[in-house]
Amino acid sequence: VVILDKPHFMSQFVEATTADFNFVLLVSSLIVFIALLLSYGRFELALLSFMPMALSWFIILGIMALFGLQFNVVSIIISTFIFGTGDDFSIFITDGLLSEYRTGKKMLTEHKTAITFSAFTTVVGMGALFMAKHPSLLSVAQTSVIGMVAVVLIAFTIQPLLWRWFVTSRTSRGRAPWTLMRALLLLPMMFFGFLTFLLMFTIPFLCILPTKRKYYWFRCLASWGCKLVLKLSPNKYIEQNLSGFHFERPVVAIANHQSILDIMHLFAYSKKLVPVVKAGVWKHPVLGPINRFFRSVCVDDGFENMIGPLRERVNEGYSILVFPEGHRCDESMKLGRFNSGAFSLAEQLQLDIQPIIMLGNAISITKGDMFFIRPTNVTLTMLPLVRHDDASWGTGYIERRKAVSHWFKEEYSKQMEAFVTTDNRFYTNHLFQNYIYKGPVLEWYMRVKVRLENSYELFNQMVPKQGRITDIGCGYGFLDYMLMFMSADRQVTGIDYDDEKIAVANHCFSRNERIGFVSCNALEAELPQSDVFILNDMLHYMPFDSQQALIERCMQNLQEGGQIIIRDGNTSNEEGQKVTKMTEVFSTKIFRFNKTEGDLFFTSYERILAIAEKNGFKIVEHLSNDETTSNEIYVLKKA
Repeated sequence: VVILDKPHFMSQFVEATTADFNFVLLVSSLIVFIALLLSYGRFELALLSFMPMALSWFIILGIMALFGLQFNVVSIIISTFIFGTGDDFSIFITDGLLSEYRTGKKMLTEHKTAITFSAFTTVVGMGALFMAKHPSLLSVAQTSVIGMVAVVLIAFTIQPLLWRWFVTSRTSRGRAPWTLMRALLLLPMMFFGFLTFLLMFTIPFLCILPTKRKYYWFRCLASWGCKLVLKLSPNKYIEQNLSGFHFERPVVAIANHQSILDIMHLFAYSKKLVPVVKAGVWKHPVLGPINRFFRSVCVDDGFENMIGPLRERVNEGYSILVFPEGHRCDESMKLGRFNSGAFSLAEQLQLDIQPIIMLGNAISITKGDMFFIRPTNVTLTMLPLVRHDDASWGTGYIERRKAVSHWFKEEYSKQMEAFVTTDNRFYTNHLFQNYIYKGPVLEWYMRVKVRLENSYELFNQMVPKQGRITDIGCGYGFLDYMLMFMSADRQVTGIDYDDEKIAVANHCFSRNERIGFVSCNALEAELPQSDVFILNDMLHYMPFDSQQALIERCMQNLQEGGQIIIRDGNTSNEEGQKVTKMTEVFSTKIFRFNKTEGDLFFTSYERILAIAEKNGFKIVEHLSNDETTSNEIYVLKKA
């Protein structure tokens, strides 16, 4: 009597393993992907690390099918080993790429060397089984060698290539890296933009209407399409009409030029605009046909050849749109010199001038980067009309150009002051973009910290818009980058004794000649002559005598009329001090965001006042930072 039939059970096991192999592979792959997602904290990095394993599987299947090789239970078991090893290799490559991106420390070469030796020993060891005559051993050799070679090739080529394409090729030019969310934001705009473009060029031709009516409906359709695309964009559009004019009659509209979005925004506002474009736009393979169908006029045709067609458009009730700068501005959004063409046209055609100020498009879509949309506030302001018979603007078009240009730039400067604030989400998002792909802990710490600080609005108000600012204890540089974003006339230097933090701050893509970071001990290093010194939440890491020494060093290096801004816990506020101490326990003991070598030494208002009076300074401003903690802000100036 046979109770246990080993061959039967073995054949059943092999059949079950083979039948459920795809399901097991799917479940194990999902577990690995989730583990990568939890480890890296970003879907993009998990996908980058998981990709070699997934692609290598398709390569193995393809090669084995090509050469007529069959899977069996042994090769299935070996496949799991290959996948595990390949996943380790891809993680090493990702870590090497991230290390260089985070701090500039080049680890990729060392990782590649280690992977090469590991793969080499595996291939040699498993490759020896090619000499075996047993089918199972031969299958082990085939599967392992093919899989290992595929994984290494993908990890060494496609992974760095994708990283360079989506991340470092952009950050090396001062641009934010691609993220999955950024790509998803672009999809609806591209879809409806393409649909609008398609309808614009099909429906009017299919309609049996007179040419002028067809042209009118073409403009209506284009205007509605532009409104829809702008509605789907992540930008916040704000329109102000200070003139009360809505293009009921023809005028010459002049607007500053910031981006390719300008025309779309203006045409969404009014369908009765005829742009004057340059030859580059007129001959563009995509924009050219659109402008010709819009009956735009090419400025390079010469002034004499423009007057006739423009007069015809005006007689039909359309307004002329001119960008008097002649070119778009860069991300600084500085206005260029106004040319005289628009003012000469207004004089020739006896038309009023409608000045339009546009802000935000220059930083939403930059030149050469039209598929990368950065969410921001976009404003369109219709200034009061300049009447053609108003002699207060001058008697000739040259005088009118100077007067209108001067007035336009004054109004533009006022709007720029209201636009470049921490309330504009562009600047907070731009700061966030500098710290993505630098570790999940750092990224979320930065997001929480910046939001708790209200995007450093208080510091931005207290620090002058112009001058040299030195931030001692700058950490990762969140505050310093925000201060730089808020004014082009600030020169910012960050100092911290934590080498790791300084390396991270120095390797942000927004770093330029106006900002720099130094790793040193502020008590020993030479401090730069500065208009503002900031000691933000850092004095309590030093003994009281060192605190006094540092403040006095700042006083000695302070420029005439400068100020020292100190923020720290005030021990006089006993209830708030308990919360402050608790936050420091999380910061230094649990999450270890900040390094400390001993006890904490929180100061007080009386101690800061004594140091100030001893050195001929006074506290000109003293305010509470918030209602929860004991943090208070002191602004010191020379008495």
